Amino acid sequence: MRLTFETLIKRHYGTQGDMEKALGLGHKTVTRWYCHDPRRFLYYLEQLVVQTGMDANDILEMIIQRENDIRHLNDDHSRTEGVAQDSSFSSCIPRQEEELS
Repeated sequence: MRLTFETLIKRHYGTQGDMEKALGLGHKTVTRWYCHDPRRFLYYLEQLVVQTGMDANDILEMIIQRENDIRHLNDDHSRTEGVAQDSSFSSCIPRQEEELS
């Protein structure tokens, strides 16, 4: 099984906040990019390679897979009226009760 981008963050940085500090990004930037636009991490690919010791192609594959995950989650979201299908992504998709408030 291949490493996911979520696992890369946890294994090499601990938290998204620690990743932000390591890359010199602003507050909640990693969360925003992870949930909505993972391709932005490509601007920091060289730093990611140096900091993690991973191959650039492997990191690129993880970012592409994360984009696919978001696309599928958004498709599922539109069909299920906001009920998250996978708890690991629940922070990235609004739940029905959040939309009502």
